[in-house]
Amino acid sequence: MAPDSDDMPDFDRPVTRRELRAELQEFRAELATKTELRTELATIETALRGGLASKAALEAAKIELRDHIDATMKSFRDEIRTHFNIVAESLRDDIRNMFDWMKANINGVTRRVDALETDHGTRLTTLETRVTKLEADRS
Repeated sequence: MAPDSDDMPDFDRPVTRRELRAELQEFRAELATKTELRTELATIETALRGGLASKAALEAAKIELRDHIDATMKSFRDEIRTHFNIVAESLRDDIRNMFDWMKANINGVTRRVDALETDHGTRLTTLETRVTKLEADRS
């Protein structure tokens, strides 16, 4: 069973699907769409063609924009990957704990059943001996 969320720092708290979906929605909202990127690129091209720079400067601006977009996407990807790795490790620990708990319970039940069978066999043998002795005494 997971500990109470009040006892855990925020980073150790289990994440619900609802919280994860909300986080992904925020992530998607922050990402620029292709249309927005193309519009921004067109604005840069228009400004550069308007006399601010030559074709080489335009290419440099495109490369700079692409590099910025790539760096931002890699940053988001790494953040999400880290988050999912933490969630997966937490899930593995929970499953391992559940397995250990079940194994301990099964072993305890097995010991109790074995003890009952042994006690039952001893009681049955004792009763048979007493009945046999009583029958012998009657005859």
